[in-house]
Amino acid sequence: MLLLVLFLPTTHARSTAPLPAAPDTTRTIWMTATLDGRRVGYLHYQRNALPGRVVTRSELNVQFARTGRPLRIRNSVTETETQNGQPLRFSASSHMSSQDNTVSGTRMSDGSFRAPPDPPTPDTQQNPGSH
Repeated sequence: MLLLVLFLPTTHARSTAPLPAAPDTTRTIWMTATLDGRRVGYLHYQRNALPGRVVTRSELNVQFARTGRPLRIRNSVTETETQNGQPLRFSASSHMSSQDNTVSGTRMSDGSFRAPPDPPTPDTQQNPGSH
């Protein structure tokens, strides 16, 4: 049995100290994803400290054979927060085989998050002629 364990951090340790206002800084990290010692993909992490906000992006892409067929997995996360670490918005998406999933949210003035409604699918749409 072959087991692939992937760890993709979606939360980061946040400092309460504000980041310096100038200049913009970007930190980029590239990592190799391996399975049984073979390279199967990569992880790209990027943190941009901008005036008034910090944007963090991570993307994991892996591909390997499963029952003789290629299996591609892609996960991406984007988080935007204030310089003090307060979340402002987020989005996450994953793609595996023919399955796509996306979620996003924006912080409202009361501190809650608003996620847009899921788009209708053929399963959830009503056929006007089938009452």
